[in-house]
Amino acid sequence: MGHQPWLFVLGRLTLGQTGRLFKPARGYLPLPDLNNSPENKYPEAGAPKKLQSQVNFYILGIMKGVKGILLMAGQGKRFSAADPKQFHFLAGEKIYLRTLDRFATSELFEEIILVCDPEFITAVQAEVSFAHRVIGGGATRQESSYKGILACGPNTHIVVIHDAVRPFVSHRILEENVRKAKEFGAVDTCIPTHDTLVHTQDGKTIADIPPRASFLRGQTPQSFAYPLILKAHEQSKRTNATDDCCLVLDQGHPVHIVPGEDLNMKITTPFDLLVAEKIALQEL
Repeated sequence: MGHQPWLFVLGRLTLGQTGRLFKPARGYLPLPDLNNSPENKYPEAGAPKKLQSQVNFYILGIMKGVKGILLMAGQGKRFSAADPKQFHFLAGEKIYLRTLDRFATSELFEEIILVCDPEFITAVQAEVSFAHRVIGGGATRQESSYKGILACGPNTHIVVIHDAVRPFVSHRILEENVRKAKEFGAVDTCIPTHDTLVHTQDGKTIADIPPRASFLRGQTPQSFAYPLILKAHEQSKRTNATDDCCLVLDQGHPVHIVPGEDLNMKITTPFDLLVAEKIALQEL
């Protein structure tokens, strides 16, 4: 009998008998054809070991040690709906799944970890690829972020933390986050503000109007060298930080800026979802 067809699956990537690496809806990356190699005498069960090592070299060599964390444990109280906003549909697909797809198709990550409300773990696991890990979050964003960081493990070099309700994050933003985090240790994605900023101390009267050029709006991803962000969380005296960069700044470590994009919006209110729907339909 001749060699039987085999299938080797690595995350969302599928390697077939032809020695080519396929990716759904994104074409393929050609690999060396080992089928006619003298060494390619493999048992019928299992994938060829030499070809498997080639896959690891071509793919994991690019993203080894880079982990993505999608934070989606929020209750969405500002959204005023029964289900948290990350589970609402956007152009026929749940918001968090669109965000996950941006991360997965970027080919930048060895692993993507989804941090959700423990109540939704089973449902989320049923909706995502087995290649992605789903863990329970905490009572606050800070606690959920820390749990995601711990789940990455000691072999992690770079961690990219992102709001799951920012489904339009671009490949350029993700790639630049990874690259600059490797260079500087800590980066935040930011965009200029077009509105005049007003400072008030009592919510009733204006105390000051600061210069707009000195202020930026923070987005996500926020990306870090793993030892730095782990230490920042473990040593922080804060208990309800809404931002990981402030923990790093508390360590005295500078945070560099990655230019964001207006399209990298956060869906927080029903109006945001309406705007996002228009954007998503234009992308189809």
